[in-house]
Amino acid sequence: MRLGEVERIIVPENLCWEVGGEVKFRVERKTLASAEVKVVSKSEGKEIAQVVTNENGFGRFSITSEGEWMFLVRHRDPTKKSNRKYDESVFISTLVVKVSKLKSLTQIGNIRE
Repeated sequence: MRLGEVERIIVPENLCWEVGGEVKFRVERKTLASAEVKVVSKSEGKEIAQVVTNENGFGRFSITSEGEWMFLVRHRDPTKKSNRKYDESVFISTLVVKVSKLKSLTQIGNIRE
C-alpha cells in the first residue's frame, strides 16, 4: 500500500440521514464481507451496536436519535506483513455523520446489494 492510499472506506447510500430511518452503507475498495462495523452514538456516549456486513460488503442500521453517529470498521490482513517488523496489518476506517429530524431525498449513486 502506498502512502495516502485508503485500504477500506465506509460509503453511505444516502447523503442525509433521519431519526427513525434505516442507514444502508457499504464497506468497499475491496468488498469486505463479514466485517464488524461498530456503531457509536455521541449523545448516548457509547457503542450502540455492531453490524456485520453481508457477502457483498453491505450493512444496515436503524438510527434511533439525532446527533452525531460514528461507524468504525477494523480489518486485519495477515497477508500484508513484514517478517522482521510485524505479522499482520490492521486497517481502521471511520465515518462520522450528523443526524437530524429533517428529511432528504438526496442520494449518492444507486448502491445495490
